[in-house]
Amino acid sequence: MPSLLVGHDAANLRQGHGGPQDPRVLYTAEQVAAVWRPYADMVRAEAVERPVTSADGPRTAIDALVRAVRT
Repeated sequence: MPSLLVGHDAANLRQGHGGPQDPRVLYTAEQVAAVWRPYADMVRAEAVERPVTSADGPRTAIDALVRAVRT
């Protein structure tokens, strides 16, 4: 059964735009993957860039994307 997590990556705080500004609620894709690995047969984790629109024009947000599969 696959599981998927998408959320603001911790790198978004300094390198991206928008999202929570509290580092206590941010994580990296690899941090999530490390927790999921003992329970999954395959885990893929990466930071992905996503275009966003702001009052200042186009910007980029950085998201954590983690997919895990347990067979």
